[in-house]
Amino acid sequence: MTLRRSVGAVVMVALGTAFLLCPATTAASALPHLQSGDGRRAAQADDPAPAAPTGLQASYDPAAQTTTVGWDANTEPDLAGYRLYRRLAETEEWTLVSGATPLAVTFTTDPLPSTGDVYAYAVRAVDQAGNESERSYDWYVETADTSPPSVPADLTARGTTAGNTVRWHASSDHVDHYEVWAAPAGGQDLDGPDEVRGTAYTDPRAPQDVAVTYTVEAVDTSGQRSGVSGPVHATRPAPGTAPKPSGLMARHDGNGVLISWDGHSGDMGQSYRVYARYPDPYAWSFLATAYPRNGEVRVPEAGGLFYVVSVDDESRESAPVHVGAY
Repeated sequence: MTLRRSVGAVVMVALGTAFLLCPATTAASALPHLQSGDGRRAAQADDPAPAAPTGLQASYDPAAQTTTVGWDANTEPDLAGYRLYRRLAETEEWTLVSGATPLAVTFTTDPLPSTGDVYAYAVRAVDQAGNESERSYDWYVETADTSPPSVPADLTARGTTAGNTVRWHASSDHVDHYEVWAAPAGGQDLDGPDEVRGTAYTDPRAPQDVAVTYTVEAVDTSGQRSGVSGPVHATRPAPGTAPKPSGLMARHDGNGVLISWDGHSGDMGQSYRVYARYPDPYAWSFLATAYPRNGEVRVPEAGGLFYVVSVDDESRESAPVHVGAY
């Protein structure tokens, strides 16, 4: 066999046959060429999300009814902008208020009505790949309350031997309390209103057998007052002829409150009625009628003040007998 060298090839001659061996392909020639200069990294994942913005501040202008929000700029080279979020302070639900396109600036305004609500703001940074940062810390603003509460509506009134009970539907717009005015029919409330932080009230000072007129006003947290409700009337009845219940007791028994009492003999007091000082702490609410002469009533998941009355044959109630279970 004869071996000859040539440039770029090796020729082997053996038994009259020639073989041509070509040079090996280099590793570099097998790799594709990388594109450059187009601002993208080929076959590489995007950078992590931007850092959460810092320096957030917000202020509310009650005259313009607008919040101005600002924050410090992020420094990421691929930053696309920012997204501003808002929520009511008492909720956890955030709303995007800056629109679908990220903000290119580090401040903006957000219109808010003057309702007295408290809002939280937060901002997130967004990069060019759409990655969003963690939320910044929250900044709270309180809007001015320039709207008075709505007028209390749908008043009802009922007289019992414990007093006259007035109920109404809640007003809107951040009510702090209600003022209940009571006056003899055609007269005036000379000692002023009773302040109530609920939507029902039992007037314990109502005189017996005298018609009383009630009106209600709502007062919000800014001291603004609603209009006066329409009037309702109630008369506190004198006790009937049935003797008051005796031996009244109330205790928790694991299934609620068990209220019991001793009955009485004779034809009067054919039934008993039970009232409780809940769910509204300013008013007595009817709970149940019990018919046994020696009665008991179980009130599930309750506690507080109760009273029981006997009811005579003419459905008149006795004077109340009170008891508590706490």
